[in-house]
Amino acid sequence: MDFSSILGGSSSSSGESKGHPATILKTVQNNGAFKVYTDVTGHVQRTEIAVPEGRIIIIKDYETMPVLSHYRAVTVLSPQEVTLGALSIVPEDRKRPNSTSRFFDGNNLIGTGTGDIGIAIAMQLISISVDQRLVDRSSIDLNVITSIKAFLQGKS
Repeated sequence: MDFSSILGGSSSSSGESKGHPATILKTVQNNGAFKVYTDVTGHVQRTEIAVPEGRIIIIKDYETMPVLSHYRAVTVLSPQEVTLGALSIVPEDRKRPNSTSRFFDGNNLIGTGTGDIGIAIAMQLISISVDQRLVDRSSIDLNVITSIKAFLQGKS
């Protein structure tokens, strides 16, 4: 699968979120503030977190095998769908599922995360109820959350 159309770096357009092929809604929580979508093949996942200042979109793709899943990008949008900022996500090990992921703002490493990155970010920004086993295996560095909040406040 070619994900080039949905995985822009720190592009100023919101095309990577609108063109994402994940359209099947899998999970909705907190009155729609937390949503998880997948595509028809099950090879792509998009997590959306709505906050008053905008929306955070986390992209996860499976390449050719779902067992080799890894997160690719975090895009922060304003309420008007304007891209406020983007973080690239690079897995430490592409052969192990749920390996540690590194977050980059441009070329600068800002932090790491493990497990379900979407849930880890959502737990820091909104209140959701999830399976405690997922929470125990998911974590995100405070610097990543600080960067996301800075994007939402227009301080990039």
